[in-house]
Amino acid sequence: MPTVVVPLRPGSDGDYAHKPPDNSIWAIIDPPTLYLERVGLQWMQDRDEAKPGIKYVLERLPVGYTLYQRPRANGTKDKYLFGHPNHKYFDSPNRFFPHFKHLMENGGNSIGCPCTICDPRSGVLPGKPPSISGHFSKSSSSASSLSSRRISVATAFKETIATQPVLDNGAVASAKVPLGRPKVMLAGMDATHVDEEGTPDIYRNLIDRLKRHGKLDESIKEPLSLDWRAEQEVIPDLLKKVRRDPQWLPRVGDILLYVRNVPDGFQIAQDPQTGKCLLYDPQSNNFGEKAVWEAGLVSQAPAESAEGEDQWYVGQTGLRMEPVPDPNDTDKSLSKRYTYVAVKHTRPFCLWKDYIGYVPRDKRHPTIQNAFTVSATMSLMGKHRFHGTWPTAYIHCHAIYIGSELIAVGDTVRLVPKAGDDNNVITDVLVVKTIRLRLSNLDDASSNDYDEGRPYNLEIWIYGSGYTVTASRSSKKWLSESNTAIPKSASGYGAWFPLHPPDKELAVPFSRIIGRLYEHDALESWVPDPELDSGRDGVLDARHFASKNDQRIVSNVGTTWFWADSRADALDLQAINGLDVRKYDVQRDPRDWRKSIKTMEAGAAFSDRKPAPHVRSLRRFLAPGTGMQDERSNNSSSSMTTGSKRRIIEVSDDDEEDIRRQTRIVTDVPYKRSKIQVVVD
Repeated sequence: MPTVVVPLRPGSDGDYAHKPPDNSIWAIIDPPTLYLERVGLQWMQDRDEAKPGIKYVLERLPVGYTLYQRPRANGTKDKYLFGHPNHKYFDSPNRFFPHFKHLMENGGNSIGCPCTICDPRSGVLPGKPPSISGHFSKSSSSASSLSSRRISVATAFKETIATQPVLDNGAVASAKVPLGRPKVMLAGMDATHVDEEGTPDIYRNLIDRLKRHGKLDESIKEPLSLDWRAEQEVIPDLLKKVRRDPQWLPRVGDILLYVRNVPDGFQIAQDPQTGKCLLYDPQSNNFGEKAVWEAGLVSQAPAESAEGEDQWYVGQTGLRMEPVPDPNDTDKSLSKRYTYVAVKHTRPFCLWKDYIGYVPRDKRHPTIQNAFTVSATMSLMGKHRFHGTWPTAYIHCHAIYIGSELIAVGDTVRLVPKAGDDNNVITDVLVVKTIRLRLSNLDDASSNDYDEGRPYNLEIWIYGSGYTVTASRSSKKWLSESNTAIPKSASGYGAWFPLHPPDKELAVPFSRIIGRLYEHDALESWVPDPELDSGRDGVLDARHFASKNDQRIVSNVGTTWFWADSRADALDLQAINGLDVRKYDVQRDPRDWRKSIKTMEAGAAFSDRKPAPHVRSLRRFLAPGTGMQDERSNNSSSSMTTGSKRRIIEVSDDDEEDIRRQTRIVTDVPYKRSKIQVVVD
């Protein structure tokens, strides 16, 4: 029978750190023939490409997955596939196939995966309908993780509600635990610790749980948090657009340069004689008056096409641009002067030197200086996973705002040259795989996040695959099938070489990221000589200006960045899309919302829960269409928000260069390992 090798599509969520216990009874099966043959055949059949009389075999398993076996007393051997990021193994190819298919169809992203590990409450097997009851793998008996209990979370939640009183804040009050089946309490429902609005403080609850168990790995779910629920409505669309759209396309929350009034038929072009940007009439071939550039926040993206969900589309409705207000001034009326602008009349803010660098500062639009002032701000978005080994923990996030841009998992970003490099120009990029908030020294920190005791340390690191255009900084030994493809949006900039072996990752502090790598064709339409280094000086100069002029930074001596709870907080906004953000929303009533949510939760399984019909849409608390959160931004934890000691990154000017040197090569792609071997680059 002829054999056909089935190639894999790029992308994987595999975790090399997920392995059996270190003992002699486990053995690696290489090649993993059982899975290669069965999954390969199932995939070809699912695609309607299988032909009779042909044997189909996968070329390999997705990166990070390994098949092990262990013997029984009677001599038979059980086979288990390790590598799932939840640290639960698959016990058969049938159970693995739904997960494998989802990875292949979503670029290695497991969000929304229907397999029995990613979605134990309603996960399905091939050829079987979804099950209402919980369905768990054999490895789900670990008591250290709430998500790995054998009891259905939805069922346990209903039982808890039926036997426990409800507090004024809508959370579950402590009660005598009945005999029989143990009570299951989500960290997001535990009212032992609450924030300033009375919402369960999930991060303090998870830290306390990590301290009790020593190790912990849980998804972050905050059922009683208004902001978390609102964020769940926008995150899936954001991740889909990141995978689908080109990186030059503006995103909600980005700060752009834009020209408010461009006459019909005119274009924005550079006068070859003066080098200035002017309005250009292609019909008469004449240059007109100069273009007046403003800086604004993208609060709405163009309306998308109703057809072709897998293709990006720039709508004709334009971007809604709201002028950037002064963060040092209480008057925010400037942001109300919004307008709709065609995408072609905007430019990335990092290119400001190319467009208004020649304009004297006092002649520039006031929003330009306002945008400079917020260029050293940062805020995380989409916290979705907590894991760690005491006293260190990590919170994984879907995206992060750095200065004027949104950086999401899957993006290719440009890296600031390290201090001491011979060529002080950008030569390296990073394909972002994970964005992690590291919590360290938890054992030395105060357990009360509201007192004046010592806080734990917080650091933000970006992990991914590094590439360079400098061949001398790479090695032929590092080349493999997984890193020879050109990184996303990197075509046209020259040949690319890996910066590390394929079984390792590059970890950099967030401050080394300049911004997204724009497609070469797009950059060429904006600047005459496009290169990797385009806009670097503009970003660094703007950050330096912010560190000296943003009063939120200046008032904390020795700091250079402002760590905000949300994008709205970073830009010090009062309203987005005409709607007040959290601290200015007089209609916001968390207590009433928690009661409504509690009623809704009591009567529906988690996967079927929808907003109660008599309450406003959750997007009302975000300002619809922004895709960003208000001040709390999925961060109800006081340990993240209370006091300036946790809102300002305390990095002195002298230490900034040291941070930029902290580029780490992480061994074995340790998604869940807290103690890792690193090499300082």
